[in-house]
Amino acid sequence: MNIIIQTTEIELTDELKNYTEKKFEKLSRYFGNILEIRIELERMLSGHHNKGEVYRAEANIHVPKPAQVLRVEKVENNILKAIDKVVDHAQEILKEYKGRNSHRCG
Repeated sequence: MNIIIQTTEIELTDELKNYTEKKFEKLSRYFGNILEIRIELERMLSGHHNKGEVYRAEANIHVPKPAQVLRVEKVENNILKAIDKVVDHAQEILKEYKGRNSHRCG
């Protein structure tokens, strides 16, 4: 599984990179055939209802048979919270995807 991390307005420190990779590597427990995960981490300007710094984490998970990209995005006031929520939601989506596709014939 290939993990690619891109950042906008955030410095990708070794600590943040290692934290992100460790969290996303756990997804292979739920679906072992993940080809690639593209992760975008961004510090955004404060939104209408949000005060202070706002962080967005997005993961595009590339899976085979049928080839699809599963997309998950979360916005939080802390980048680590945003990463955690994306991983949690991705786990749910991968479980559903695996369940749907395990019943297909052929």
